[in-house]
Amino acid sequence: MNVTPTSPGTPAHLQSCLARSIPALCVQSSDILSGAPAAEAAMPNIRVIPLNWWSEKKVQVVTCVKLKYVQQPIGKKARSNIIRPSKAIIYDTTEAVVSFLSEDVDKCVDEFLEEWANVSKMVVIAREGGCDQGGLSDRSDERFNAQLLG
Repeated sequence: MNVTPTSPGTPAHLQSCLARSIPALCVQSSDILSGAPAAEAAMPNIRVIPLNWWSEKKVQVVTCVKLKYVQQPIGKKARSNIIRPSKAIIYDTTEAVVSFLSEDVDKCVDEFLEEWANVSKMVVIAREGGCDQGGLSDRSDERFNAQLLG
């Protein structure tokens, strides 16, 4: 009897089925953002989603960070719930989640940290520009949205 590694009931087949059912990994933000700028702006858990890692396709990784400090965008893109300031970054304004796409699984942590450093500058502007009601001053609003919306 000739059994191929992908035959139903074999360990490889079961691993492939299991791989598709695992939606994401949870990483502590204190671990991955240790020493990074504005690490305190991230909620405690970071979601890491491997894409295509069980197949021969190009493996990608999506890293999602929920922000503690939220500033709703204003201006021409304020009506959109999704803002995409670059090919690798998507910001969901409704959920306050920033997602970072890495095309290279071997470099995904370094790429995430590099992109986080860029995004964190905007988060710091939003956080530090607050007025008495906890919102942003008009000047900080303008700087935050100019950087986030391009």
